[in-house]
Amino acid sequence: MDITGTTPDDEDPVDQLRPNARPGAEDQPYSPPPERAPETPAASGPAQQAAEAFAAELIRLRNDRGLSQLVLARRMGYNKSYVTHVERCTQAPTQPFARQADLVLGSGEILSGLWCAYHRPQN
Repeated sequence: MDITGTTPDDEDPVDQLRPNARPGAEDQPYSPPPERAPETPAASGPAQQAAEAFAAELIRLRNDRGLSQLVLARRMGYNKSYVTHVERCTQAPTQPFARQADLVLGSGEILSGLWCAYHRPQN
């Protein structure tokens, strides 16, 4: 106990500095760390446009059939997170994915054609 009548157990842990805290930071308003932009197959240009076209068509076909990402993923034999990444253009679709999506969604070869455009060598 010190002269104020408190013991070390009475100290408020909030008043103690965090291990990596900057001195004086408690006077600054909190601002969250900047968010990283999602990684895309290509930053811009034809490859990004092809990725967006593939994703938009996949979403349109899925929504037209009233399917969630989870239901579509299960019917295709894929993980839901992969479908999500393809729809967000953060992961490139594979050719088997495009073919299976065409089959499950009954779209002919629309997605396979868009896959070809997506993976066509860029000059």
